[in-house]
Amino acid sequence: MQRWILILTITIVFLAGCSPEPPPALTPTSTFTPQALSQQLNQFATQTQAAVQTTTAEAQQAPQEPLPIHTPLSATPIPLSPQTIGPFQQFSYQEALTAGNVLDLQVDENKIVVLSENGISGFEDGEWLGYFTAEIGYPIGIDVTGRAWVADPEGTAIYRSEPYVWRVAQYDDTIEWENFNWVLTSSQSGKPVKFGMLTDSRGDLWVATVIDVRSFDGSWNVHDSLAMGMPEPAGDTSAEYVILPVQSTGEVLVGRCDWGTVGPQGGGGVRSFDGQAWRELAEELNTGCVTAMAEDSSGDLWLALDESLYHFNRAGATWEEINLPDAPPQASFGYFTRLTADPVDGLWVQLALCEPEGCFGGEMLYWLINGEWQPIGEPSQAGGQRILFDANGAPWLLSAGGISQIAENSLQPISGLAVLAATNDESGNLWLVAQSSGPPTLWTER
Repeated sequence: MQRWILILTITIVFLAGCSPEPPPALTPTSTFTPQALSQQLNQFATQTQAAVQTTTAEAQQAPQEPLPIHTPLSATPIPLSPQTIGPFQQFSYQEALTAGNVLDLQVDENKIVVLSENGISGFEDGEWLGYFTAEIGYPIGIDVTGRAWVADPEGTAIYRSEPYVWRVAQYDDTIEWENFNWVLTSSQSGKPVKFGMLTDSRGDLWVATVIDVRSFDGSWNVHDSLAMGMPEPAGDTSAEYVILPVQSTGEVLVGRCDWGTVGPQGGGGVRSFDGQAWRELAEELNTGCVTAMAEDSSGDLWLALDESLYHFNRAGATWEEINLPDAPPQASFGYFTRLTADPVDGLWVQLALCEPEGCFGGEMLYWLINGEWQPIGEPSQAGGQRILFDANGAPWLLSAGGISQIAENSLQPISGLAVLAATNDESGNLWLVAQSSGPPTLWTER
């Protein structure tokens, strides 16, 4: 018996001498280069594995009860590594702090920010910090200075935070919000200020409300239908505005669509603002439902009006109507859901498919290149689909229903990822807030 006790004692002492030191703290990288990301993720995985080994060894040094002779005194540790799905890899194991539906993701060398219906969160020094805004209102965007903007649910005020508010710990009462009073009276239900904040070439901010559009140049300026020279919406419809800051000229285009219970019911057409006054673009564009606009890399403009697509040729300074392709069998095109210009002057067009009961029958994706329409995949029932391009200019179709790479006019699904928000960093790399087998986490290209 003494012989077995001696063997057990020697074994435990030997294992204690081999116990590794705790891993050093992970030093965050200052920029988001692919090499830095890879090094940080590999270092994190290595440290985590060492920590698992250390915890296992410590637990074996001091068992709560004497171990039977036949029980093994060591076990092979399970290595922990970033989860990879297709070309995407987890950047953070921690759950992205979200409150309600995810609205937007922003990434640059200084910050990673997630905006959701009821809060703002940022990823910094390897962890998420969140600030939830339910007591103030709901986020509508973050401007170029890093300030978050929050709208009052009643439409009576709008607030601007300190820069990079997510860097202050959650529930910290020292955060101050600057109040910009404005009057917004509407009988419509829902949130009076739409999500999305755009910046024009002058640095002015633009947002859309349920009754007008507003610009901020140090104070808020109201641009309603009368000021823009648009006809008033019909009383039984709700107006939705589309805003496009044009980079090549500095002007801002605003279009309006009036929605009824079964779909678009006309609209105010489109108008242009040069910083001083509003003007018409063309007589045929003065009325009708505008749902999408885009500017391509040549400075040409694309406008979705009712069931027609218009192209403004910058060189010839003329508008022309583009003939649409034939709709799929037993369906018709109702309106455009999105226009996306690509790096090679092609246009990605998403069209809602309609049935006799209304325009709720799905969506069809096309690529318009060199005057030719190329259908991409089959009609989809997924809503909120968005086209993004990676650093090589390759297109991806992203939505909560999944993610697909577009190649040779077909969709190649990457199974296992439901995308809640996506963006590009300054190098063109794709970033996602996406769900795999657990809660939403942060992902990027490998």
